[in-house]
Amino acid sequence: MSDACGILIGGSPSTGSSVLVNVLNRHPELAAGPETYLFIHPDLYREWDRYGHYLLKRDRFRGLKSIGWFRKNGADLLLPEYGWDPAGLAALLNRSASFPEFVEGYFSTAMTRKGATQWIEKSPSNSLAFPDFLKFFPEGKVIHTTRNPYDAVASLIARGHSPWYAAGAFVLNAAMALRSAEHPRYRLLRYEDWLLDPQKELRQVLNFLELDWREGLLTPSSSELGEEVRMEGWLSNEKGALSRDSIGRFARLPAGDRHQMIQALQAFELTPAYAKKWDL
Repeated sequence: MSDACGILIGGSPSTGSSVLVNVLNRHPELAAGPETYLFIHPDLYREWDRYGHYLLKRDRFRGLKSIGWFRKNGADLLLPEYGWDPAGLAALLNRSASFPEFVEGYFSTAMTRKGATQWIEKSPSNSLAFPDFLKFFPEGKVIHTTRNPYDAVASLIARGHSPWYAAGAFVLNAAMALRSAEHPRYRLLRYEDWLLDPQKELRQVLNFLELDWREGLLTPSSSELGEEVRMEGWLSNEKGALSRDSIGRFARLPAGDRHQMIQALQAFELTPAYAKKWDL
């Protein structure tokens, strides 16, 4: 086991993780990029020799299949922001004796480009493997983003998901993340607290990460301000100025829509067998 470090952000989708990672990426000591889904597979941590090669070649029937509500086969590692091509990635995989060693090599390119000292990766489903990450990355830290569940479900439905899918995504990811709630390298960040007093909350996050405050972290660049809202259903640009528009989103919906969402959240339940299997 290496003294690997790094920072994961995860939790239920539509809880502000995209906004958070873009703000943190303005810090000169942190390097972030798009979602890779690299950290959502417990098998990579536990059985690297058996499952690591599936990062290069996805298998329809075997390989790396996500364990959560969001279905994902493998990981997305050839994104241009991380600077790898297939040949280079294969060489890195072949010389990596463990998952932490592979991760250290994988993020080194992006960190060198920026001059950063730590990498940070955001995928909501990172919460599926928070306990494994904290075990195998002894210097690593996790940030769990959460939100009023009704507002989160309303946001997911606006993005095109069904009420049942939205409720399941919130409940399962939150339950998975909360397994690590007592760990000293776990930090909970509530969406409403973050947007109502961003400087206070961001300072606390930076203290948790052992990083200094830097001016401009809460100020989008001109290029960020010029970007369009990335995902259908979002009320603001994830890289733009922080906005409170999404707080109370559920309460502004018609009564029929609210009733449907309440029913979905009340109906979704993790079975005892599933809870036992994943120590929920």
